[in-house]
Amino acid sequence: MRQPSNKPLSLFIGAGFSLLELMIAMAIGLLITALLITIYSRTAATSAEFQRTNSQIENGRFALQLLQQELMHAGFWGEFVPPATVPTATVNPCLAWVDWAAADKTNFFHLPLQGYDNPATSSALPTGCSTPLPGLVPGSDVLVVRHSETCLAGVGGCEAVNADKLYLQVSLCANQTPDYEFGRSADGAAFTRQIRTCTDPAAANPAAALRAGKRKFISHIYYVRTVTQNGKTIPVLARSEFDNESGVVIARTAETLVEDIENFQVEYALDTSGDDGIADGAYTTCSACTAAQWNQVVAVRVSVLARSSSTSPGYAAVDTKSYTLGSADPICSTNGTCTNKVLVAGYKRHVYSLVVRLVNPATRKPNAP
Repeated sequence: MRQPSNKPLSLFIGAGFSLLELMIAMAIGLLITALLITIYSRTAATSAEFQRTNSQIENGRFALQLLQQELMHAGFWGEFVPPATVPTATVNPCLAWVDWAAADKTNFFHLPLQGYDNPATSSALPTGCSTPLPGLVPGSDVLVVRHSETCLAGVGGCEAVNADKLYLQVSLCANQTPDYEFGRSADGAAFTRQIRTCTDPAAANPAAALRAGKRKFISHIYYVRTVTQNGKTIPVLARSEFDNESGVVIARTAETLVEDIENFQVEYALDTSGDDGIADGAYTTCSACTAAQWNQVVAVRVSVLARSSSTSPGYAAVDTKSYTLGSADPICSTNGTCTNKVLVAGYKRHVYSLVVRLVNPATRKPNAP
């Protein structure tokens, strides 16, 4: 049998909290909770701002990298070296292949680049550009880059030959004329240029093993347009590709490459003496360049204006910065001080610039280093 405890009953009864102690504990708890919520909200806001900044940097750098790679290939025609002749006219980049004149099919070799300085609308561009280049942002440049594919069609990971697409085939036989063939199989191009066994260069149908490889013709148009995503209108760097569409080779409707690119400016350096591939003067917008002058372009300075993916809270009221892209007039937001107020306030922005030497056109000059 258990013996009853001799301890007083009062020792087993808890004294509890007074009302004052309970209120103090609740107040401290609320202060700690408020502090935690404040820390969390500020951390979340800082994280969101970092994400906006990172997206701006990523988009700006990616746009420049993409343009750099394209420009480095400008004027690459595989084994073919165009003769040192001056193009008679520029080539309409939006003209369907079926409408190309004989001169166009020669001039484009000497026009690896063409540009249009600050067109107000697509209608200010050559005939036919309104359809492939919708939503053009006024005050932004348009750049056309031409070259052949760097890989042979159907070889390795390169796209297989398509009879409805444009190809360039270059002969490696010194006694075969003409030394290249350009066109589509669907239009009757035989592509009989050879790489060896050239004793019979006029053979109508040489064995497949003797035929030279074909390189797809590339013509891209870069510009800034607006698109609507999830009910929101955003500016993007877009590209129209000159390619087959339903059996017709045309400038196809531009597709988005990089989001949140608000402006795109291009300036050109010309070797006006045409002797060494080195620019003879300052960069120019080439707004009035002739076909002969486009043939003299040896370097390009590209500038893009990238913005964050969304507005920064409280930034609109103090957004007074202006942005200069090359020699173009500064642009700013509605809160800015410049006269060219075309940007929406509240977005953080940065200008990214790059100079690219056109290796292929520049190194073909007679005294090029």
